[in-house]
Amino acid sequence: MKREWLRVKFILCTMGAVTAAICLSLAAALLPGGHIRRDYLHVQIITAGIIWCCALVFSLFFSAWAAGPAERRLRFQRRVAADVSHELKTPLSVIMANAALLKGSCCGISPDWDRWLEHMDEECQQMAAMLEKMMSLAKSEEMSRKRRYWEDFNLSRTLEEKLLLFEPVFYQAGKVLSWQVEKDLFIRGNKTQVGQVIQVLLDNSAKYSAPGGHVQVILERVSKGRVRLWVNSQGEPIPPKDQKRIFSRYYRGTKTSGKKGCGLGLAIAGDIVHFHSGRAGVQYQDGRNCFYVLLKTRQGELRKTWESLYKAAKSCV
Repeated sequence: MKREWLRVKFILCTMGAVTAAICLSLAAALLPGGHIRRDYLHVQIITAGIIWCCALVFSLFFSAWAAGPAERRLRFQRRVAADVSHELKTPLSVIMANAALLKGSCCGISPDWDRWLEHMDEECQQMAAMLEKMMSLAKSEEMSRKRRYWEDFNLSRTLEEKLLLFEPVFYQAGKVLSWQVEKDLFIRGNKTQVGQVIQVLLDNSAKYSAPGGHVQVILERVSKGRVRLWVNSQGEPIPPKDQKRIFSRYYRGTKTSGKKGCGLGLAIAGDIVHFHSGRAGVQYQDGRNCFYVLLKTRQGELRKTWESLYKAAKSCV
C-alpha cells in the first residue's frame, strides 16, 4: 500500500474514534439526568471542539510515524529489485553473447539443435526485457518525485510523435491505427515518463488487440484542468476481475497466459500516472477494451494563454 493511503487511513480511524466519543459524551449530557446542565452545553461543545482539533493535530503528526515501517519496506523492495536487476544484467549479457556464438556456429546441424538454440535465444531476450522493466520500475518513482525533471510540455505533440513511431508496427501486424488528437494540450510532468506511458499503452494494444482489428487513440480535454487519453482496441473483453488488477505488478490476465510478457509494462505506466496525480484504468464498451489515462493540465496552459495575450498586446503597440 502507498504511504499516503496509510496516512489517510490512520487519520480517518483516529478522527472517527474521537468524533464518536465526543458525540456520545454530548448525547449523554443532553439526556434526562445528564451530568451537566443544559445552559452549560455551549461550554462542553467548545471543549469538545478543542479536543477534536488537538486530536487532528496529533493524528497528522503521528500518521507519518505510523506509515514509516511500510515506507521503509517499499524502499527496501525497490532497492532489492534494482540491485538484483543490476547484478543479473552482466551475467545475462555474457549468456546472450555465448548463445549467439553457439547459434552461429551450430546452426544447421539438425532441426532439433536449431529449435533448442531458438528457444534459448527467445528466453534470453525475454529475461533481458524483464530486467530492463524491473530497473525502470525501481527508478520510476524516484524520477517522478524529483520535480527538477518536470517541465511544461505539449502532450498533443508528444502523442503524435509516438503514434508516428508505432504506425509501422500496426501496419506490419495487419491492424488499423487511427487517432483524434486535440491540438496544443499542455501538462506539467516528466516528458520522458509520460511518453513511456503512451508507448506501453500502444504496445499493449498492438500485442493483444484482435487480428486485423482497429485501434483508436483519442486525446481530449474533459474539463478546464484535465485531459484524457483513450486507447481503444477491438478484442476479447477483459474480465472485470482482471480490470481491477491489470495495473498491478507481475499480474497477467487469463487471456494473456500464452503470450510473451512479464506483467510489468502496465504496472510501470500506472505508477507513472499515479505520481503525476492522475488516474489510469480500463473498461469494456462497444466491443472495445478502452484504456484511459486522466491527467491534469498545469502551467503550460496558463503560460500559453499569457504568451498569446502578450503577443497580441505587443502587436497592437
